[in-house]
Amino acid sequence: MEQHRGSRFLIAFLTLGGVDLAQVSSSSSAAAQPRTPRSQLWRWQLLQTPNSAPEFHFAPGRRRASTSLDALGGESLEWKERDAAFEAEGLFCHGRWLGVQVLQSPEDLMYLQQVITRVRPGIVIESGTFRGGLAFFMASVFSHLGLDDSRVLTMDAFDVNSNFHNLDNHPLCPVCMDCVKAYETELWKKHVLFFE
Repeated sequence: MEQHRGSRFLIAFLTLGGVDLAQVSSSSSAAAQPRTPRSQLWRWQLLQTPNSAPEFHFAPGRRRASTSLDALGGESLEWKERDAAFEAEGLFCHGRWLGVQVLQSPEDLMYLQQVITRVRPGIVIESGTFRGGLAFFMASVFSHLGLDDSRVLTMDAFDVNSNFHNLDNHPLCPVCMDCVKAYETELWKKHVLFFE
C-alpha cells in the first residue's frame, strides 16, 4: 500500500491529570483546575489533506476508532470497570516500555500502535509530555516499522528533565528512580522533538 508521506499527521492530546495546557498558560495556578477522570484524558485525531476525510477520531473516553465503537453499541460496563480499576489502583504508575515509565494502559498502547502502523504518519504531535513515556513508545514503533523520517513533536509546561528531579512535581505518579530516562535514549534523539 502506497503511503503519501508528509500528508498525514496524528495529533495526540493528553491533558496531564485533567489540567489542559491552555488552562495552565492562562491561569496562575494549574493546581486550581479540576481533575478530569483518566477515562476522559485521551483525544486522538488524524488530520489529512483538505481533500480527504479523517480515518480515525478518538474522542474523550473512547479508546477505539469511532466505527468500532458504533458497531459495538458504545462502551460496555466491563470496559468502564476495567478503566476505573486501572485508575483507582494507580496501575498506570507501574507501566514500563523498554525500561521507560509509560502511564498509558497496555490496551491504549496497542490501539495507538495499530493506528501508527496503518497510517504511518510523518509527524505525531503530543501535548503533555510528562516524563516522555508515550513519545518514547511512539518512537520505538517508528523505529520498528522503519519510519526513519517520522517524528514525535511533544510539548509540556515543564522541562521533561525536571519531572525526574523535582519530587514535588508528580501530579500522577511518584518519580521512578530506576527507570530509563526517555530523553536520554537513542530512539528519543532520533525521533522526538521536545518543546517547553
